[in-house]
This record gives sequence, structure tokens and C-alpha cells, in this order.
Amino acid sequence: MLQIKFSLSDVQVDSRKGFRLGDITICGESGEATSAARTPDQSVMLILSIVELLDGVRRSLLTSTNKKYRFVGVDSSFSITFRKSKALITVHVDDKLIHTATASSIKADIEQSVLEFIKTNDVAQISDAAEAYDLENALRAFRELSID
Repeated sequence: MLQIKFSLSDVQVDSRKGFRLGDITICGESGEATSAARTPDQSVMLILSIVELLDGVRRSLLTSTNKKYRFVGVDSSFSITFRKSKALITVHVDDKLIHTATASSIKADIEQSVLEFIKTNDVAQISDAAEAYDLENALRAFRELSID
């Protein structure tokens, strides 16, 4: 199982609500990696990064003939690379293999990870209205996608 943990930091980019920084930790059968405690700092704008992950995996990997999608966290250099070959997708961070699974399994695991973040965080309190709207729409489109 692929698990992606999204964690908020106490740092905010500016005094307005939204654009909260946080870290991404990704764990799979072959390893794990995190954006936390890296030099230089690789924290991400968390809500916007989750939206990018959902939209990017859906558009670039699950619904196209593309063989590769590289997610880069918003305002960060932390990246996760997804490579598709035949019936499997491999997940890498810094060229280190993290996980290998079918497209339907990867989709289900990412969806579960995002739902867990939403369940444990009050998105309305940590984001502005535009971020919350984008997250809601990205998750809806991701969940509606049917994988054969």
C-alpha cells in the first residue's frame, strides 16, 4: 500500500489565511521519503500541492498515454515521479524506488491519503476559499475517474 502523509507546519507564508506550509511523507513497499528536514527547506504550500498531485496524476498519468508524471510541490523542489509501464506504476523520490502497484491501486491509495488529511484537518480554517474550492473540485474529479 502507498501512503502519503500530509502534515501542516506552524509556518504561514504571509499573514492572510491560506497558503499554509507543510510536508509530504510518502511510504511504500520499497521505501519512504519526506520533504521534511531537508536542506534547503523543501516544505510545500500544502493545499495547493495536494490539488496539483490530484490533478497531475489524474490528467498526466491515469487518463493519458503519458508514461511519466513528475509532481513538484508548490513553492518547493520536493518531487515525486510516477512511471507507467504496462500494467504497473512505479513511484520514485530522488531516483529511489518507493512503491510499485497497479494504476487502480495507486489511485485508491492517493485518494485515501487525501481523505485522511481532510478528515483530520479543518480545511476551511487552514485555507482560503479559493484553495478549499480547488481542493474540493480536484478531489471530486479524481474520485469520479474510473480505472479499467
